[in-house]
Amino acid sequence: MDIMDHINLGFPQKTFDFDQSHSDDLKKVHDIITTWIAGHDHAMLDQVAAHLSAQPDKWSTAYIFDLLNILFKDDKIHFVIDGKKIFSENVKTAFSTGVTSKSRFLELRDSFSVIRTCLSDPAQWKRVEIIKPEKAPESDMLRAGHLGEKLFGSVGETSQNSLCRELRKCLRSWENDL
Repeated sequence: MDIMDHINLGFPQKTFDFDQSHSDDLKKVHDIITTWIAGHDHAMLDQVAAHLSAQPDKWSTAYIFDLLNILFKDDKIHFVIDGKKIFSENVKTAFSTGVTSKSRFLELRDSFSVIRTCLSDPAQWKRVEIIKPEKAPESDMLRAGHLGEKLFGSVGETSQNSLCRELRKCLRSWENDL
């Protein structure tokens, strides 16, 4: 079965609460990704898919990909492919707005080619990282950054994912020393 048949960047179909299993599965996948990122600092698509397919539910690769696609479209997860963040908003905007220049068209074509290649072929999933969107309030980020500087010296960048990754690394270093 070709995974590309299951890529749908439109809006998810409403179920009107008749079938709760799909929404339960979405929540389960989201919780697993959240836990995975918290424990490993990042989540690679191939590892998450392998973990989900080994669960007692025995989900197919296509079903797992459908669930990840819905989470992506709902802006609950983002993908990073070869160091470049892929946001659902950017994908939707690219499809909904007209392309006015040849260079912009070529840029979009190249980007979508990489996305299509990496997401449609399970062998390429090891190149795709799953990240959670940055949602912490700015005041919390500033306080966490200042606390990190007091405890560890410099904590690096100010983005939520980078700050979180650096703080975890410093805390693990303390834990190993203890």
